[in-house]
Amino acid sequence: MLLSTHPVEYRYNKFNGWFAVIGLAAVIGVAVPYIISNAKAGDNGIALAILTGAGIAALMLVFVINKYFIPALRGDIALEITTKGITSYLHNISILWRDVENIEVNGGRMADVLYIYFKQETDYGDYVRIPLQWITGNDDDIYETAKAFWKHKPQQ
Repeated sequence: MLLSTHPVEYRYNKFNGWFAVIGLAAVIGVAVPYIISNAKAGDNGIALAILTGAGIAALMLVFVINKYFIPALRGDIALEITTKGITSYLHNISILWRDVENIEVNGGRMADVLYIYFKQETDYGDYVRIPLQWITGNDDDIYETAKAFWKHKPQQ
């Protein structure tokens, strides 16, 4: 197999970014009338409970917008695979192939997760998890590309 020496770049997933933003905004939008009606009715405990849930959704919304949505709209690179290693801009980490023991992909709750296992303990632990839901592209293709680059890494 002839492997390209050019980097392979995967961008942030715009669809999942939009889906998360709209979903979280909808949760907040649905909660607001219930907060108001319960507060007016004097059910402050219920209003406070719903407000807490809406507040958590609002914090998650701010996080998703900053971490995934804005980079997706800008067309930023989320994952880069080269002959030297793999860089996850989702986590701001770069991993050299020479430090990698194995690569696997496993199904997660919402999408596949790329696992990169290290030969020895690192600052990141024994392995790194890269959730593929925020990356545009077929999960199997991303895994096969990473595996191919790792298997055909230059000898050090």
